Amino acid sequence: MPTRKVTPVVGLPQFDGWSHVINSTNPPGTQLVAAFAVSGRQAGNVGRALTEYINDAHVQSVTDFHDLVTSLVEESQNNGCTISFAGGVFKGPAKGAFAAYQGSVMLKRGDRFGQVAKSNKSIRIVQGSITDDDIFVLATNQTSTFLSEVEQKFTQGYEVDTIITSVVPGIHGQQDSSLSSLAFISELVERAVIVPDDGYDMESGSLSSADVHADSDDRPSNSTDNHEETDEELSDLLEDAMVTQAKNTSIFKMIFSVVMGALVIAVSWIFTTIFKLFSGLFQLLSQLVAALMTRIKQRSTSKTDSDQALDEEHSVVTDTKDDALEPNTTSSAIAETFTAPASTSVAPSMVSPVTSSTKSSSFKTFRGPTLSKLRSSNKRLIFVIGILAIFGVLIATIFITLRTRQQRVDAAQSLITPISQQNTEASLRVAESPLESRDIIAANILQLQALRQEHQDDAIMIAAIEAELAQAEALLEDISGREELAALDVFYDLRLVRSDFIASLADSDDGLAVFVDTQSKNIVLLELESKQVRFIEASDLPAIRDAIVSDGRALLLADGVQAVSMSEENEIEQLIQSGDSSSAGTLLNAYERFLYVLNPEKRHLYRYAENDGEYSEPIGWFRSSLGLDFASIRSIAIDDGVWIATEMGEIKRFVSGEEQEFAILGISEALSTPLSLVTSDQHQNLYVLEPDKSRMVILGKDGSFLREVKSPSLASATSLFVDEPMGKSFAVSGSIVFEIPL
Repeated sequence: MPTRKVTPVVGLPQFDGWSHVINSTNPPGTQLVAAFAVSGRQAGNVGRALTEYINDAHVQSVTDFHDLVTSLVEESQNNGCTISFAGGVFKGPAKGAFAAYQGSVMLKRGDRFGQVAKSNKSIRIVQGSITDDDIFVLATNQTSTFLSEVEQKFTQGYEVDTIITSVVPGIHGQQDSSLSSLAFISELVERAVIVPDDGYDMESGSLSSADVHADSDDRPSNSTDNHEETDEELSDLLEDAMVTQAKNTSIFKMIFSVVMGALVIAVSWIFTTIFKLFSGLFQLLSQLVAALMTRIKQRSTSKTDSDQALDEEHSVVTDTKDDALEPNTTSSAIAETFTAPASTSVAPSMVSPVTSSTKSSSFKTFRGPTLSKLRSSNKRLIFVIGILAIFGVLIATIFITLRTRQQRVDAAQSLITPISQQNTEASLRVAESPLESRDIIAANILQLQALRQEHQDDAIMIAAIEAELAQAEALLEDISGREELAALDVFYDLRLVRSDFIASLADSDDGLAVFVDTQSKNIVLLELESKQVRFIEASDLPAIRDAIVSDGRALLLADGVQAVSMSEENEIEQLIQSGDSSSAGTLLNAYERFLYVLNPEKRHLYRYAENDGEYSEPIGWFRSSLGLDFASIRSIAIDDGVWIATEMGEIKRFVSGEEQEFAILGISEALSTPLSLVTSDQHQNLYVLEPDKSRMVILGKDGSFLREVKSPSLASATSLFVDEPMGKSFAVSGSIVFEIPL
């Protein structure tokens, strides 16, 4: 049947918050995809119950879809929780129906991106035609803030996987991401002709569209006032959304252009004004200085003329004195001159010759005026000039300082921008080459640290480097793949099957899991999707040493190899009789039509080939096992080669019986304790459980480190199995099966 590829993005669960993405093909011919989140007490338990409810639902019409969403809302509220829901139902390649309750459904069609359905306190359902290239985004309310980033990435031409890679760090970086759930629904994975069921007439486009509003208690009303919405109307709705988006974008661009234009004009005016102010100040200062110098020169000239007049007067007095004191003048005359009575009239020039001489001497020492001799108006003028000069120097200093700072900022940016661009590009390639991306960002961090040391005396440069360094370190942490969880979600409690059941062996394949209590020799088969269970007592078997799932049945290594299936009619079936090769076997595995049994006593891995339901005699698979410590082997996994995990934390790979080079790259803490290893030809990666370090490690088959999950829940785990189509790995600890999202 045609199904669309669904890529989920969910946040980290909390006690009061839980999110999930469901991709159900029940009933056949219909694909139901839902992204939802539950908040409230015991949100995880309520969410898992709703998940089962959705998986069991049979949506054949718009009424069924409406009833399903209504039931989810009511059930969550009855348990003291609230739900945020966005979902879509696909019937064939050309028809779809979509619902939202406190969520959003977005559509990318061609180069446009618009809103199909969005609702808060009501259930909104729309339906219509879709195309093969349509990409839908289902989002709960908490992830609505990321839709603008998603739109921007779509507009820039990024693929869905790249967009998801860029969005995940932001979602997981939220303080509480437990209510974040996104589902990207893209191209058809498989093509087939589907005959529509009678209750869901997608060919005629008769799905109803309902907008049911909530009552005062926030419960959806039972209103059935639905209206028929044709494919053309849905296309119009999408077109309106696109037009609105385009208008909003145009308005935003116009506002942005106006604001930036005004800002440029304002900045230009400020700099022009400052330039004119400085020019005016310099001109004013020049004029004031010139006027001051002219006045000082004028005053000096007037003083010089006055001094010349006094000198001339002094010269006349001197001449008179000289005439009076010539040699032919008698001493009596001189005496009479100096002894003249007070009433006698004496020429002024003869009374103060010494004073005149002193003045003449002082004028010859300094001809210019002193500050004390300036008038008060001239003092005020000099004071104003001084203030203006100080103000001008201050403005010039500020301007030069700001310009220098901007130059330093520009220089810092010129150093940092290439590094920032490399980090961004590396973060977008994490999904394709995680090891290379981490190495690039780690190298850039070292470069930034070196720049910080080099420019430690430049505060501006240091501030810019520190900011970029913090971003780079945060980015490296986001893509480091290291994650610590206080507790893992419980997927299933095996005590629901039998109260004293404790699993020591577990495995899964193609949605079927087997759990073995080796002490009581009890076996539980569990279908992972439906959680249907079969319990088998195997007390007649000798010790069960290993168990795997292959071709829809569980295989047990006990007294040879036994098989058991989910069918109640089938009892335990003997596949391989006990013999020298299997009697001391410790590990069992399967690949295509071959079974493999590891026998440490014989130092061999034996292979059995199946032909028409019968298995051949075993043959030794290793060509050379020299140097291999069989007693230390903890687990084996098989794809096109054989993977071996040991007690010392080693992982070895063998192809055609010969050991190949294999090294783990990019892991921060090396594997060094007993390991359990999971992979197959259907698995893309290697999954490693290291209980002594309370972690699960995911590696690429080339040895590159991809992800690490640490949790105290893993410290007592004894088994690990993985279901990549479900997007989950499972760790078994006693009676509890924990789930870990991949």
